[in-house]
Amino acid sequence: MYAAIAIAFWNVSVIGVPPEVGYIRDDRGNLLPLPAMRFIKGGEFVMGSPITDPKSVAYHPEELPARKVKVKSFYLSRFPVTNEEFCVFLNEEGIQVSSRRYGIEPVDGKYRPSLYKDRLPAVSVTWVNAVRYCEWLSKKAGRRYRLPTEAEWEFAARGPESRKWPWGSEEPWRRGEGSPERDGDKVFLDLRGYKWIAKPTAGALARWGLAPVGCFPKGQTPGGLLDDGVLWRPMVLR
Repeated sequence: MYAAIAIAFWNVSVIGVPPEVGYIRDDRGNLLPLPAMRFIKGGEFVMGSPITDPKSVAYHPEELPARKVKVKSFYLSRFPVTNEEFCVFLNEEGIQVSSRRYGIEPVDGKYRPSLYKDRLPAVSVTWVNAVRYCEWLSKKAGRRYRLPTEAEWEFAARGPESRKWPWGSEEPWRRGEGSPERDGDKVFLDLRGYKWIAKPTAGALARWGLAPVGCFPKGQTPGGLLDDGVLWRPMVLR
């Protein structure tokens, strides 16, 4: 049952206070940086959607009704897990996946990111493999990493103000002008892992595709999380 659940982008959390800079070694002895973490101060927020929202009623009834939820303080990785990071895990653990759907490919019995896709977020990952990744990272780093809960993830994205967007209430097409490559454009993600770019002149949204993590800093949350329309990240717990 759980192996059939695919998740889009994901982050991790960790128990205790993480080091500002930390590294692990892969099976070849190469140093790899640990996920950059951000402290999320706990609080209360309104989780879910109101029953007056027709889109939620029609397409996301699981988000109903809106309710107040308390969340304890925790740490959350600033970026989603990338293809590069995920490949190290797959190779060390000997896990087989359908590589093309992840933006990775097998070469000489090992997985590697496809050309120019190393910094893209790892997508279409099963829930089981996401949990396994956290267990593997915990073993390598000597501290416990895990996935955030639904409430923790939503609180990190929306904050105690229950923001409509990660950066605030301002619509994405009002957050800059120009082509999708310009930093001023706002980008957010749907649950399938696609980025959407605002067309300021038309006031509409255009599907664009995946982009490297962290490349739209003006779309970050007040707490410094980037690409926060995403579904999962590794986390640090307190």
